[in-house]
Amino acid sequence: MRFFLLAIVIAVMPVSAFSQDEGIVFNWNFADFSFGRNFPLDNKHNKETSLQFLKFGIEDRGTNLGIGFNPVTNYNWKVEKEDGSVFESAAISLANFTFYWNIINPIFVDAVNFYLGPFTSINYLFVEENFLFNKFIFTAGINTGIRLSFNRINYNILSIDIGYRNIDGNSKYYIGGRIDLGVMILLIVAIAAAANSDS
Repeated sequence: MRFFLLAIVIAVMPVSAFSQDEGIVFNWNFADFSFGRNFPLDNKHNKETSLQFLKFGIEDRGTNLGIGFNPVTNYNWKVEKEDGSVFESAAISLANFTFYWNIINPIFVDAVNFYLGPFTSINYLFVEENFLFNKFIFTAGINTGIRLSFNRINYNILSIDIGYRNIDGNSKYYIGGRIDLGVMILLIVAIAAAANSDS
């Protein structure tokens, strides 16, 4: 619960800092596929994949402070046991917030935008067979990535996160990547087409 309250406090800071002169831009993604590892490898949250749906947010052009939200994240975790067997668990979170500050934020090729800066996120309201009101994921670290910028709209393509993570009170370190699902499908189709043309 203390991490949830901390996230609410952090959420107020970027909103109050928004510049009136530079204006607001909107960030969105239809769906993201992410993959990562949590260290140390000591419980069921080792290897992680997730799907984030309908992620959107706002960002201030003057300060590069932003807030993101997505209503559904589908998590899947795997643990490789000593006997070679794999234990899997899955859950869906319904309250997913991200707060960030892109310290480095240049547009370097037409509408392609590189960004880097600190972030924090909270994932809450998990559902397995029932609602899990004690389950949460708190993450804080550095985020970097590439996105397309069209005037007042940003569309995230690829990002990498690294930092500290707390899952249900267990402290860990996390490293992971995220790619837009549409871009990933286009890449797979392009690789398959290239392979077929060579054969």
